[in-house]
Amino acid sequence: MISRRRFNKERLLSGTLLETLILFLFILLAIASIYASKNQSLEEAIADGRILVDGQVPITESALEKLQNVKDEYEFLKNGSDSINQALVELQKIKQELEQEVYKEEKTSDSLQQRLDQGIMPPPCVLVDGNQTLLEIEFARDTLFLVKVININQSLILPNIILKKGEMRIFNKKDFDRLGRSLHESKRKNLNHPFCNLNNNPKAYSSAFCYECVYVAKIMNKIPSFEGIITKTEIPNSLYNYMTNRVHRYFSLLFEA
Repeated sequence: MISRRRFNKERLLSGTLLETLILFLFILLAIASIYASKNQSLEEAIADGRILVDGQVPITESALEKLQNVKDEYEFLKNGSDSINQALVELQKIKQELEQEVYKEEKTSDSLQQRLDQGIMPPPCVLVDGNQTLLEIEFARDTLFLVKVININQSLILPNIILKKGEMRIFNKKDFDRLGRSLHESKRKNLNHPFCNLNNNPKAYSSAFCYECVYVAKIMNKIPSFEGIITKTEIPNSLYNYMTNRVHRYFSLLFEA
């Protein structure tokens, strides 16, 4: 059985130990609180750039200000470059739209010109010296064509015949058709266009869309150069008209006054 004196001593000791333990706990809590506060302050300083971390170097405020200015200028130029690039893209779009409009205008214009050319006669061919008349033609009996070549400085080479300046020839109807056809077809254009298909469209034969020009022939009452080469006699009006129409099939006509 424990005596009262001993019991009081043990009770006092226990109370003292408990108070000491509580004191230590308060001390630990105070230390932890101080550490947490400092740790938070350290993290805030690192975040604000007031304390360097690994990979960072110290720098003066003036140098930092200069770097900030460089950064601001870079951002400004970058934004300006983006704006310029955007403007260039917009200009390119406008250019493409204008090109498409011009193409449509040209296509419409070409179509109108095509329809216009299809409905008119080809113009007379203009020779090198500026004259238009290539041949002088006189009619003779037996449906003969007396032909003199004029107004060319060089030989005119065709698939079936060669014409020289000052040359005189006498053609029957068949040979004259060959001459006229060669001269007329030498000025063809747009050969692959459906409108210029002579087999399907007879109008193409006299269309400016299918022929660049038509050579000019002048019907003469008399060509002095043939005097003495062939005996000439008056021909009936019916034959004259027939031969005139024959020439007109291939040439643009002029008549001697």
